[in-house]
Amino acid sequence: MHIIEIKDIKHQYGQEKVLRGINLCIDRGEYLAIIGKSGSGKTTLLNIAGGMLEPTHGHVYIDHQDIFSMSQKDRKIFMRDRVACIFQDYHLIEEFTVYENIQLPFYIKKEDYDQQYFHDLLKLMDIEDILDKFPEQLSGGQKQRVCALRAILQKPDILLCDEPTGNLDQKNTQELLQILKTCHSQFHQTILLVTHDLDIARSMNRMIRIKDGIIDFDQAGDQDV
Repeated sequence: MHIIEIKDIKHQYGQEKVLRGINLCIDRGEYLAIIGKSGSGKTTLLNIAGGMLEPTHGHVYIDHQDIFSMSQKDRKIFMRDRVACIFQDYHLIEEFTVYENIQLPFYIKKEDYDQQYFHDLLKLMDIEDILDKFPEQLSGGQKQRVCALRAILQKPDILLCDEPTGNLDQKNTQELLQILKTCHSQFHQTILLVTHDLDIARSMNRMIRIKDGIIDFDQAGDQDV
């Protein structure tokens, strides 16, 4: 059953055409890698799929709802309850502590979070001792782990990951990937992950490659590209 349907998505910045007609169906519970050269439109596609960027042309359906036919307010509410993101540039509020940054989505939604899961993630990501620190006091790797924990803690239906291991060393990369696999298997989350790392892409259930604004490769993750 499709949780995401992307139909004839085109997007351009000014005169530059980045996406030239993307069609993609993603089943509930898929673990999908999106690969391609820098500037190929991977992050653009991820942002469109997450309702954060309105495409120049085309439609995106989440649970059969055309998200860009909604008002911006309704779309934010609809997506907030279904999607969480691990951003490449962290999206942490500098004036908030790590703990406050992690709490923010739950404060906005007026929801509680799983305390045991929170402490398990803190331990796995080795950030138990930085909860009172501010983002400017953290390394890039620490910021990425905070961003990842905040998204994963929400247990979303859809988890969008934009180069989540880009600022992590090999050990932390493997730990984060293991956490993502646990989320996928335990909570049946649909995960879309943008990466330049072919080894990571091949470890996932499915990978697509974007080239010249279209999908030119769509296969199981263990295939050669």
